[in-house]
Amino acid sequence: MSSLKNILAVIGWYSGLGPIIRIFCEPDEILVAYHTINDNNEAYAHISIEFEIFKKQIAYLKKRGYSFYRFKEVFDKTTGKRAYIYFDDGFKTVYKNVYPYLRERNIQATFFVTIEYIEGNAEEYLRWDNIKQMMDIFEIGSHSMRHQKLNKIQAEEAALDMRKSKGIIEHKLGIRVVSFSYPKGRSSLELERHARGSGYIVTTADPRFYKVCPDPRDSFAAFKWKALKI
Repeated sequence: MSSLKNILAVIGWYSGLGPIIRIFCEPDEILVAYHTINDNNEAYAHISIEFEIFKKQIAYLKKRGYSFYRFKEVFDKTTGKRAYIYFDDGFKTVYKNVYPYLRERNIQATFFVTIEYIEGNAEEYLRWDNIKQMMDIFEIGSHSMRHQKLNKIQAEEAALDMRKSKGIIEHKLGIRVVSFSYPKGRSSLELERHARGSGYIVTTADPRFYKVCPDPRDSFAAFKWKALKI
């Protein structure tokens, strides 16, 4: 099915239909959600984007006139199209592969960490000292304590999770944490109210954003289609 979708995406885009629709459907503010880049661990093959493909996607957004912002800058009064690229979970590949690339180009991004992953023993996740080194480019936000689907637990428990993860990051890094990324993208209006009450000013569920989730199986044409609000 993915092969068929990619074939149709290529035909549709390069026939000229895509660029025409893009004139009317390109969003002013776009979220692009990643997890891990160039990950050799087969367990993460379904969320790992090849580095060269990632660079191509970033170059495309830049060519389309997007400037790159961190989540905490969402209320800055600037004109033009805005792209918010972010990475969930806390993978080492972001530090190894992505951080040097973004730093060289001064491209801002946001890194959402899951506390249990960062403070656990799994080798694939970063530790606090590495995260500190990336803070010249990356805003650090919360991705919860244990990566639970927060809409599947009691609202009070979810709110406690948001507050606790925020507090730990602030203590470890000496920063104010204002952004939250929902595990598995599971949110609700009630959770949004709890997020605001916990001190977050913006989340990945904010309705102002148009969200794009690149898939390792996507062709470049499929990514271009995904980046349109249709």
